[in-house]
Amino acid sequence: MKKLFVSLAVLFVFVPTVALAAEFRVPPETNTNAEVVLGKNETAKNLYIAGSLVNIDGNIKSDLVAVGGTININGETESGLLAAGGTLNIKGNVGKNARVAGGNVYVNGNIGEDLLAGGNSVSIDKNSVISGDFIGAGSAMNIDGKIQGRAYLSGEDIKIDGEINGDVTIKNVSNLTLGDNAKINGKLFYSSPNEAKVSSSAQVSGGIDYKKISAGKYKWETAKATGVLYSILMSFIALLVLVLIFPRSAKFAVEESSKNYLAKMGWGLFGLVAIPIPIIVLIVSIIGIKLAFIFALLYALFILLASILSPLIAGSYIMKAYDKKKDFRADWVSALVGVIALSILALIPVIGWIIIFLLFLLSFGLLGATAWKYVALAQK
Repeated sequence: MKKLFVSLAVLFVFVPTVALAAEFRVPPETNTNAEVVLGKNETAKNLYIAGSLVNIDGNIKSDLVAVGGTININGETESGLLAAGGTLNIKGNVGKNARVAGGNVYVNGNIGEDLLAGGNSVSIDKNSVISGDFIGAGSAMNIDGKIQGRAYLSGEDIKIDGEINGDVTIKNVSNLTLGDNAKINGKLFYSSPNEAKVSSSAQVSGGIDYKKISAGKYKWETAKATGVLYSILMSFIALLVLVLIFPRSAKFAVEESSKNYLAKMGWGLFGLVAIPIPIIVLIVSIIGIKLAFIFALLYALFILLASILSPLIAGSYIMKAYDKKKDFRADWVSALVGVIALSILALIPVIGWIIIFLLFLLSFGLLGATAWKYVALAQK
């Protein structure tokens, strides 16, 4: 059974496509748990890096995209940062926007423009300066640094003990605390079942607008928001792994999806409906239970891969139309755009759901056609 899964992965991954025009670092195939490093004396341009442990001590010219279990960024990033992982430690400065998500996010450096951060816990150090706006979501959030722009926050426990120059909007917070060093040079808007704990030394120049909500509504709204954010985050991380570790396969999949797409949708629908039939027959026959189990697992794997692939295809189509270029792109931008687009479509009854289902059928049919092609080649 393991060989079947490996073979299926090989069919999808090892496909001839164009090379990625950026510096790319991943662990060696012989040790996928190895540390991936950009040394202190190294400089990289447009670095894409992934691993269970990622240490970036050198400087980055242009953008940095990092995915890993633990990510330590100590060097300077000239342009934008996109990172997702279990634990993120951002000690170096980022020249432009930073978009990060993880279990625990620690920002100790300066951000040149906006910061978007989400995680179980999000902390901004007292020595950090965010030159633009801060958009944050997390179960626990501590803001001890300085935000030059506005702040839009959501979380269970939020503590502000730094300075924010613009308005602060906080949705559905359980416990809000303004510490001794809190200074908001705009207005504070927040909704919560509990009134904020405000230190006598805290300053809010624009006043406080408090909207009380019931505990039940808070829990429901928080659960909905958490579920949506978690779904978006997991989809995005899965796509990041795909486009970073298997960039050629990702671009191949997107390009192939545009060829005979109606036929692929049709085969996707046929496969989705027809494959369970022989599985049921094998189960009923008793002697084929083991084989039915294997086919059921493969069927589930195809559904999972199609669900992951659909946002990338959508994002690539959108970016192709936006850039007005002939070639498709399969990068983190397309992944992010696709995940957001499908999340918006999911909120639109009927029409949005139909579009999402058609994209799924396209992805499912594409996977089936690719697998069938390689099985046919293997038999020759």
